[in-house]
Amino acid sequence: MSAVQNPSGEVTAFVPVERLEPFYITVKQCAARVGLSYWTIYHWIADGKLTNERGLRHAGRSVRIEWRVFKDALDRGELI
Repeated sequence: MSAVQNPSGEVTAFVPVERLEPFYITVKQCAARVGLSYWTIYHWIADGKLTNERGLRHAGRSVRIEWRVFKDALDRGELI
C-alpha cells in the first residue's frame, strides 16, 4: 500500500501500489523496469514475440506497452 497525500502533505488515502503505476509505458521505460536493453523489446516486436495479446499497443506511429499485461506474459515465460 502507498499513501496518497494532499498538497499540504496530509495522508488522505491508502491505495495499492499497482494502481499508482502508469497503465501504458514506453519501450524504454519497459526495458528499464525489467533490466533489458530497449533494443531487446524492439526485437521482440519485430520478431512477433511481443504482440497485442502480450501488451503491445500502437497509437499512430507511437508504440506503448500495457505494463500489467506485459508483466504477466513475462512472468509466464511467454517472451523469453
